[in-house]
Amino acid sequence: MTFPVLIWTSISIWNFCRAPKLNYWRGGKSTPAKEEQEKEETRGRKRVLTGFEEFLLTLCRLRMELTCEFLGLLFNVSTSHISSVFNTWIAHITRTFKSQIKFLPLSVVRLSMPATFRAKFNNVRGVIDCFEIFVQKPKTPTAQHKLYSQYKSHTTCKGLVSITPDG
Repeated sequence: MTFPVLIWTSISIWNFCRAPKLNYWRGGKSTPAKEEQEKEETRGRKRVLTGFEEFLLTLCRLRMELTCEFLGLLFNVSTSHISSVFNTWIAHITRTFKSQIKFLPLSVVRLSMPATFRAKFNNVRGVIDCFEIFVQKPKTPTAQHKLYSQYKSHTTCKGLVSITPDG
């Protein structure tokens, strides 16, 4: 992917899922729904990063598995701020794209399935893969318990991806 295409794609996704006001995740029950604020007045400190910068750091963390420490140095903010922004944007992106997740009918998948795949795996609708991203340890024991990975022996966010056999 060329750099201009990458920038255009990032801006297109940003325009789709941009949020005017986000209630930033602070852990525990202080922000139960992590929903957008409905009031227009500003609350708390002024934003350190623009919304687009926050969106880009979230994409960088997801795609390149950059640590909160490195992103903090890159964006000149604290590690805890990076973690808060990342968690907030993950929740927002999940809500935004939840309605876009659809599985194709098996008949449609079979039409576009590669011949080598069709010979051995005729009933496959999707190929799944899981991944884990290291995150900062939450303050509350309940959140720590939910995010702890026995496999990685660390606190992680887990993800599941499914693609059709033809990609």
